[in-house]
Amino acid sequence: MAASVKIDQLTGDNYDTWKIHMRAILKKNDLWDYVSGAIPKPAKTDAKFAEWCKMDGKAESDILLAVSPSELIALDGLDTSKSIWDKLKSMYQSSGPARKASLLKKLVLTRMQEEDDLRKHIADFFDAVKKLKEIGLVVIDELLAILLLYSLPESFTMFRTAMESRDDLPSTEILKVKIIEDYEGRKSKESDQGALFVKRNKVHTYKKGETYVNKNKSECYRCGRYGHYAKECRSKFIKKTKQSAQQLERKTSEQKHTGSISTMLSTTEEVMSGEHKSHVWCIDSGCTGHMCNEKQKLKGFTYVDSELNLANNESTRIAGKGKVSINVDTGSEERRVDIDNVFYVSDLRTNLLSVAKITDHGFEVRFRKSDAIVIDEENKIHMRADRIGNLYHMRLCQSSVSNVEAVKKSIDLWHERLGHLNECDLKIMAKKNFVHGLNIKDNEKLSECEICMSEKQTCKPFPKGISNRTSELLEIVHTDVCGPMRHQSFAGKRYFVTFIDDKSRWCEVYFIRNKSDVFNIFKNYKAEVENFTGKKIKCLQSDNGCEYVNNEFNNFLKTNGITRRLSVPHTPQQNGVAERKNFFFFFFFIGSGDKRAHSPPDGKWLL
Repeated sequence: MAASVKIDQLTGDNYDTWKIHMRAILKKNDLWDYVSGAIPKPAKTDAKFAEWCKMDGKAESDILLAVSPSELIALDGLDTSKSIWDKLKSMYQSSGPARKASLLKKLVLTRMQEEDDLRKHIADFFDAVKKLKEIGLVVIDELLAILLLYSLPESFTMFRTAMESRDDLPSTEILKVKIIEDYEGRKSKESDQGALFVKRNKVHTYKKGETYVNKNKSECYRCGRYGHYAKECRSKFIKKTKQSAQQLERKTSEQKHTGSISTMLSTTEEVMSGEHKSHVWCIDSGCTGHMCNEKQKLKGFTYVDSELNLANNESTRIAGKGKVSINVDTGSEERRVDIDNVFYVSDLRTNLLSVAKITDHGFEVRFRKSDAIVIDEENKIHMRADRIGNLYHMRLCQSSVSNVEAVKKSIDLWHERLGHLNECDLKIMAKKNFVHGLNIKDNEKLSECEICMSEKQTCKPFPKGISNRTSELLEIVHTDVCGPMRHQSFAGKRYFVTFIDDKSRWCEVYFIRNKSDVFNIFKNYKAEVENFTGKKIKCLQSDNGCEYVNNEFNNFLKTNGITRRLSVPHTPQQNGVAERKNFFFFFFFIGSGDKRAHSPPDGKWLL
């Protein structure tokens, strides 16, 4: 290798870049043809044999000197540069399912954080695309564009929405340029905030007798930097400038249509905070659609997945839409009003009626100091609202919403209390008095549970009868780890691990802080159950997680004569006993985050 050229040694993790550098060096030294096989090895009787061996030896030396000592063992015994090169390629450039899965996972799941470097993120993204192409897996350009858009952080939300609103997505090359332009444009805009500060009197002419003061030695007590006084500090000016700009933006901001449903609520704080009032309906001139905060009120509910942009630059989720019927008091009569296309927004504290939608149906809304009225072309009043604070509350009858259930049904409450148990088992438990206070009528039907629909989707199980339960205790022990949870327990735990005996289905649950604690927990479990039953654990069934598959765990199992059964990657059905048990514990004790109606306070779980 030329002494003037140095590259990082091959460690295994850097093979893709090392390969490019190494090929360049070999070409520079006129040795690549020997490595690639373009100049084949001649016969020993050939006059060129000695020269070929000399040049191939140089190529072999260049390659070996660029490989770290830990990787050299695998190359021992190889006598040509081509055989060494091919061996390295087979070791680090596999095209099997594991490498494909790893690269696809990197492509789909990698997310850029706000503090990350954008250009590096894009380079890593297209590097994964290139590697997939090298092993014969080509991803269509349109899908790549979508993956790239959704790998960007939250600050690109407006850019992403603008791209999605187009008829056709741009190609990935054009999209890459537009992403960088948007990023640089926003950075430039932020830096311009500092440029608003204009320093006056840049040149000061000192008069006779005036003392010169070296500001480079003066420390600003506002920002702590040297070179200026506090009265000249830019940080104070920039802070005021940003505050003024934000105030101006709040006053002059206009509604923008960006493909998602948007709204500018003049009373955002009042409708998004405070007490949840499901029975209150307010007329709002800023919202672009009718909105309801309680799903049970909506008839003909259909799921919609969209965003609602608020006037305070925050956003919330629209989960669906339907029809609502309310009974209103016009002052002279009571009447029923049917409202179509009402969006379900659970974060709202009050329900909203859009002035724009009301006027679209030919009605007129008149706001007055103390009230507001909705009239038709003949000046007949259809709805009336009383002003309370800054909001106009609809005047409703006592029975304001026709399709609201006043109290949640008993079967629905017990369904949630018992870990979202199915209707059939709930009725069996009630009939046999298994639970004190569990009273469910035979004609009661379980309502549609959104949590069950979203959280209980599983892979299709294997056909029954493929495996039989063992005949002895501890012949097979099933185990699996669940976590990390979004919130830690009161004891600081984020995971739990289960050990289940195949014959008796007896289950032990241990709560742990880290996955690395599994090995010590298993040793404690082994000592306890073997002492209790007088039998030995013969086989451990688990997945391929690193908490189970490591040298320390492997050596312990071998020493104690315990065989191991591992499930095939991405096939949780093969470890179904532990997987289903963990799923039950997760649902019963922890729940699905803040979706559960009876989740613990502050997102904590109790164990």
